[in-house]
Amino acid sequence: MSEKTKNVLLAVLVVGLVSMTVAYATLSTTLTIENNATVAATNWDVHFANLVMDTNSTATVTTPPSLTATKITGLQATFVKPGDYVSYTFNIVNDGDIDAKLATFTKETPSCGETDTNGFCASNIEYELSYDNNGTATQFQTGGLDFLNSKQTITATLTIRLKSSVEAMPTTALTVSGIGATFVYEQK
Repeated sequence: MSEKTKNVLLAVLVVGLVSMTVAYATLSTTLTIENNATVAATNWDVHFANLVMDTNSTATVTTPPSLTATKITGLQATFVKPGDYVSYTFNIVNDGDIDAKLATFTKETPSCGETDTNGFCASNIEYELSYDNNGTATQFQTGGLDFLNSKQTITATLTIRLKSSVEAMPTTALTVSGIGATFVYEQK
């Protein structure tokens, strides 16, 4: 083998060795990513506020309802004639940092207990829960109010009415119960 061939061969081997070393170094490089992240504190706060009776209500309110953050309770009213009603407006407020949506909504069925032998209350007491949807009263239902954005407030109305179609009033006073609803909001 000539000296020139040996030098060429040696040069090829050196280039090959250097190439393999560089390739190995490239493939075996350790990459490190160091960074800090912050998870901000959030606040979930969906509640009721500002309960106000409609001054045009025709039923006599003997005990006004009380309002807590998530409940309206204790209303007692007397309905004397068909069509009598009591109505309240209130706000549903999202003071939190997270958008909410109405996941489930259920209404109870009015009853008057064992003293109501012919089911007068279930048949003749009705109540509606609606909210102001850009100037249109819309009944609450699951999916009806799709979302309640962070820092948004909507106005809702609760109306309890003795149907106008009642032909005969009960002969004894009946205490209506089961006028209630459950709203379950979840993260949007």
